[in-house]
Amino acid sequence: MTETRCYADVLRGGGQPGDGVGQRLGEPGVWQTESIGEQGIQDLDVQVARSDWYEQVVEKLGVGSYLLTPLYLPYGVKTWQATLGHMDEALRALVQGNPPGVFGACRAAIDALPGNKTEIFAAMAEGKKRDAINDLTKSIGVYIHSGRHVVPNAGGEQAGEFPVDRRDASFVYNMTKLLLSHVASLTMVP
Repeated sequence: MTETRCYADVLRGGGQPGDGVGQRLGEPGVWQTESIGEQGIQDLDVQVARSDWYEQVVEKLGVGSYLLTPLYLPYGVKTWQATLGHMDEALRALVQGNPPGVFGACRAAIDALPGNKTEIFAAMAEGKKRDAINDLTKSIGVYIHSGRHVVPNAGGEQAGEFPVDRRDASFVYNMTKLLLSHVASLTMVP
């Protein structure tokens, strides 16, 4: 039996709202599990007004606390193999709890981008937008570079340590991946 979680403002029995056919599911505004078939894959068409989608579905699922964005990374493109290999290393370091390793691999991924690093956005029309993304890319590079060096003149427990933690590493990994996706979308023909 296939089950799905249903928001309890849905009708059971094939009726339409207001036609008197069908039976309301549960308490209004409460999620519940509802059987929709005996075996196999079932097609289920659900229509939700756009005006209700955020408040009645997205907000209740807590999706707003996550960054959901499509990323285009050119796997299979030979000139991007080194860059993407470094991003795999960064993810491995993140999962293994090695924040300095994430910083190093992300920096290596940017350095391995094909072409001249000073001309990453040369295909964009000159102007404020191109200048801004170029400046942002440089700033991300400076931030990543700052996490690749030990704390100078630190005493005690911080002596010889990198000034980064898991939060910093997660931020750098995600920012680098977003940046690479944007670079790929601007420089590659989809």
